[in-house]
Amino acid sequence: MQKSKLTQIPKPTRYQNAAIDYYMGITGSSYLHYGYWEPLPKPGEELNITRLRTAQAAYTEKLFSFIPEGVNTILDVGCGVGGNAVYLRDRGFAVEGLAPDQIQEEKFIHNTQGKVTFHLTRFEDFKSSKQYDLVLFSESSQYISVDDLAQGSARLLGNGGYLLMADMMRSNGEYKEGIFSNCHVVSELKVALEKAGFNLVKTEDISNAIAQRLI
Repeated sequence: MQKSKLTQIPKPTRYQNAAIDYYMGITGSSYLHYGYWEPLPKPGEELNITRLRTAQAAYTEKLFSFIPEGVNTILDVGCGVGGNAVYLRDRGFAVEGLAPDQIQEEKFIHNTQGKVTFHLTRFEDFKSSKQYDLVLFSESSQYISVDDLAQGSARLLGNGGYLLMADMMRSNGEYKEGIFSNCHVVSELKVALEKAGFNLVKTEDISNAIAQRLI
């Protein structure tokens, strides 16, 4: 696979990539999320790296249990270093990854053995004549405005296509400072998606199986 042209990497992105390298070095995992802890650990139980990797695998299985029958082509937006893409590819899906980060591109190509197409671009700038059965945002929707997310996904999906999102959301629109202040307000996201022609098929709040494990 031909390597994309080099791009200037902003300092915050370089810092983030250094943190990712550190995290992956400790965990030995190709996933960048906190996992799905089900059943919940009991008070006092040791939470070690092995259990984290088990929880991460459980999150992936939980996420992809939402993929409807008949889906084949998937665009993984904010694909990270390829953990989800490998999972999908190994289960027969035709998956492509998208992210604007050159270092993540290198890790993605390595982890997928160059067998999964990677698009080095922002979602807002992505142009394609191809239409997908499903667009996936796994902890990446918070970096894109609700209008760009909704309208961009609608353009990339064929008739009857699906948008699958798993991310942290805000219920309180007045929460505008702090680590999660960039997360979308649920009500605003709902309006943008409905305006773009989406209908809600299924939703589930898995906060209790994830957020409490960060404490």
